[in-house]
Amino acid sequence: MKLSIFLILLTASVSQAQMFVPFSYWTQRRWTPTHLGTDLLAWYDSSEASSVRAGVAGISQANDGDPVTEWRDLSGNGYHASQSIAGRYPTYNATGWTGGLPTITWDAVNNSLVVTGLTWQTYTYGVVMRHNNTGNVRALLTKRPAVSASFFWFIWNSTSNSINWDQNGNRYNTTFVPTTTTDYVYTVVRPLSTGTRSHYVNGTLAGSTATNPDNLNAETLLIGNDYSAANRGAAAHISELVIASVPLTDPVRHQLEGYLAWKWGTVATLPALHPYKTAPP
Repeated sequence: MKLSIFLILLTASVSQAQMFVPFSYWTQRRWTPTHLGTDLLAWYDSSEASSVRAGVAGISQANDGDPVTEWRDLSGNGYHASQSIAGRYPTYNATGWTGGLPTITWDAVNNSLVVTGLTWQTYTYGVVMRHNNTGNVRALLTKRPAVSASFFWFIWNSTSNSINWDQNGNRYNTTFVPTTTTDYVYTVVRPLSTGTRSHYVNGTLAGSTATNPDNLNAETLLIGNDYSAANRGAAAHISELVIASVPLTDPVRHQLEGYLAWKWGTVATLPALHPYKTAPP
C-alpha cells in the first residue's frame, strides 16, 4: 500500500494540524512557479539544496550552518542572489523551518543577498518567512540606492507597528502585526497606476491602496536588508521567494498561495474559502 502523500504533524489538536507535502510530490504535475511561463521573473527555493551555495562565487553546495554566498535563481533568467562581502552572509539552516524543512536565516544586523539587473514596473511576489525579531525596522525586500523617492521597500516597522510597503514615496502601512512564532506566506500584487496594490497574509487580504505612478525600477534588489546594511537587517528565516513580472489574477495568485502553503506547512492558516484549503493546486 502506497504511503499517503500527506504527512500530518499533529500539534495541540487535529484542527490545528500543520500539513506538509513531500517535495517529491511536486514532480507529479502539480502547480509550481514554472506554470507562470514567461511571467516568472525570479524564483529562489531553499528546498532545492543545490541552489543554495557557499564559498567564493558560490563554488560549492552549502551544508548546514554554512554562510550563503549565492542563492541561485530557478526561473532560468539568471537573477542569482549573491553576497561577496564577508560578514554579510546569511546562514543555511538545513532543518530550521517548521517540520525540519530547510531555510536561510538572516541575523537582524547586516546580512543580505543582492540581485542585480532585475527590473520591474508591475509585479507579484510570494515570500515564505518567519520573523525572529520584530523590534526596530526590519527590511525584508528593498530596491533603493539611498534615501530617495525612487524606490521600493517591504519592511516591518516597529515605530508604526505595521508592515510598510512603499513604492516611489507612496507609503502604505498595513494593520497586520506579525509574531515571532508564526510561519507566513506573504503575497503582494502591484499593478500599473490605474489599479490597486494589495498585500495578502496567508491568503487573507491584509491591506490595499491605490497604486501611484511608477517608472521602471532597475535598482538592485536586496533580500533581507536595506541599502545601508546598518541595523535594518531582517531577523527572519526566508525559505522561498517567487517573483512574477505581472500583477497575477486572483485565480493564479490563489495557485501561488496554495503551492507555498502546502509546501511549507501553512495550509491551516489559509482562509476557509480559499480554493486550495483542502488540496494543493
